[in-house]
Amino acid sequence: MKLARTILLSLLGFLLLIFIVALFFPKTYTVQRSLVIKQPAEKLYKEISDYNDFKDWNPWSQSDSTTKKTVEGQPSHSGHKYSWEGQKTGKGFMIITETKSPTMVHSRLITTTPMESESEVDFIIEPVEGGTKVTWKNQGNLDYPFGRYFGFMVKDMLEKDFDKGLENLKNYAEKH
Repeated sequence: MKLARTILLSLLGFLLLIFIVALFFPKTYTVQRSLVIKQPAEKLYKEISDYNDFKDWNPWSQSDSTTKKTVEGQPSHSGHKYSWEGQKTGKGFMIITETKSPTMVHSRLITTTPMESESEVDFIIEPVEGGTKVTWKNQGNLDYPFGRYFGFMVKDMLEKDFDKGLENLKNYAEKH
């Protein structure tokens, strides 16, 4: 009986520790990566704001050949939507909510599997010496308590994906 009580108290203490520690972790995350591409801002804006093109250069499309992709709505306008479903990529959609040609595309990203999440995605496009600087930014909330533990990994994962995606965009824009 004493052993069962000790085990139960240890488990409760461990769970309490998980919840208490999570209180001190960040509630939100922001990931941002940039690359200068030797293409005009107008061309890059078109490649980013048209999900018919985005589906060809985003890094996740290349990582899962089973992914079914659907594009709806008018490119470069609010309501333009990119949906996907794949074994590795999970299921979700991204929908443009605001654009400012040729400098900005703002979207809402919603995933339903493998886990539910919502975040905001921005592409900032600005002419600079030597080309156009494209900044890809994602920010969202981290659910309490377990999402906050995941927050430490999401930054590393997304930074690598964004770097690869921006390189893909550069190569795609130079070929088309």
